[in-house]
Amino acid sequence: MSAMRIVIAVVAATVLLALSGCAAMFTPTKLDLDAIVAASKSSSGTGSGMLGATGEANDAAILADLNNGRLALIAYQLSVPSLSEITPADLATAGWTPTSGAVFTLYVTSNEAFCIQADSTGGKAFKVSMTQIAIEGACVSGIDY
Repeated sequence: MSAMRIVIAVVAATVLLALSGCAAMFTPTKLDLDAIVAASKSSSGTGSGMLGATGEANDAAILADLNNGRLALIAYQLSVPSLSEITPADLATAGWTPTSGAVFTLYVTSNEAFCIQADSTGGKAFKVSMTQIAIEGACVSGIDY
């Protein structure tokens, strides 16, 4: 039994030494966030760097809101004779509550032609229509609705 204890002690000591070496390799260091932001801006060439991901996330949220609005409007359309008098409250009743914070405008010319436009706080316009999923761009009369 004493020989077994010695082997276990040697193995345990070896494991502890190995782990202490690993711990030294993974010691966290203080990050300079200003330097990281500056480096990301200079490496991207656009000045936005990693911070541009926020804008992309906002754009994705707007696109999702528009696609959800399109589905809600189509579903609502089945229960009313005309979309020409639809209100935001009607769309909320149909299940659409945008979350992106964009300004939404609904253009309707008939039950078969509508376009929802979203204007982001960053100045971009996005649209969705009866026949098209959400994309970047403004609603165009005679084409989208």
